[in-house]
Amino acid sequence: MYGLSWTLGIATVIIVVCASATHVTAIRCYVCESSKAPACSDPSQLSTALVDNCQFAAGENVCFKRRGPGSLTQRNCMLRPPAPVDGCQIDKDTGVETCICSGRDLCNKSPALKSLVIVMAICILGIVAISL
Repeated sequence: MYGLSWTLGIATVIIVVCASATHVTAIRCYVCESSKAPACSDPSQLSTALVDNCQFAAGENVCFKRRGPGSLTQRNCMLRPPAPVDGCQIDKDTGVETCICSGRDLCNKSPALKSLVIVMAICILGIVAISL
């Protein structure tokens, strides 16, 4: 139906769009600490009053959510770490869980950061659809 060059062109566009989907120049994050704002520990109670624009450096901004020690929850923005890590990690020594995300504004709201997984799934479906 369509030529190989057309299919490759569309696939290239999809790959470029998907690859750039997680790189943003500025990102808005929830910024709070549950010891000062109890709503910080409950994603359903987060409000726009707890939102801040991250403006460290273009393309280097990420949101994070840290849980622990105990019931403490902290949400904020920071510079992207040297090794890009979208997802969650638990410190073996302290048990503190830190989740980093960069895929979309306010991504540090959800209990499990799924934005990167959703973007990648859409990209794969688009590529598969083109190849059919």
